[in-house]
Amino acid sequence: MTATSPWIYNQVGANLTGVLVVLLGLGLWRALSPDVIGRIGVAVLIAEGTSTFFDGIFHSIAKESMRRATTSRGTHAALS
Repeated sequence: MTATSPWIYNQVGANLTGVLVVLLGLGLWRALSPDVIGRIGVAVLIAEGTSTFFDGIFHSIAKESMRRATTSRGTHAALS
């Protein structure tokens, strides 16, 4: 594992964690009473799990496009 190949972060740290948080949220959705505050909290938990999952997918894509931009035009051109 190196910084140029962060597969552990992408696959385990983000994708698997995101799926597990979403599953926890779905389980809590079914277990909690139909209280509005409880459902809002569970919806936020599911949204966070989904966000973490997609972070694992798109993290490497953004990093690769930034690397290509900085090597071809320089860092200032890539950030502006």
